[in-house]
Amino acid sequence: MDEGNGTILAMKYKPMTKFRKTAVNLSYTKEQFDKMKAGFISSDMEDKWDITYKSGFLHFYRSWTGEEIYLAKIEQTDNGCQIREIHIAGDYDESIVANLIELYLLN
Repeated sequence: MDEGNGTILAMKYKPMTKFRKTAVNLSYTKEQFDKMKAGFISSDMEDKWDITYKSGFLHFYRSWTGEEIYLAKIEQTDNGCQIREIHIAGDYDESIVANLIELYLLN
């Protein structure tokens, strides 16, 4: 399986240590999944997120601090992939994950 860009950039980031889990139901096509695996690395201060794919998870980091805020478990399907569970650091809102995927990974 493609490991995306997460391996190269792992030294920059701080994984979450405390989190809560929440159930979600997000589905994506094979083409969308391929885009998601490519991730997104911020190129300037206006980009607030770095998103990497590694070992079946999308990792969402704040680009300035390197802190991991979201971790989305990816389940590969015959038609693409599904996200059924998200780990969330602090009081962040899980509904933002779908928006971040759309804005940073699928456009």
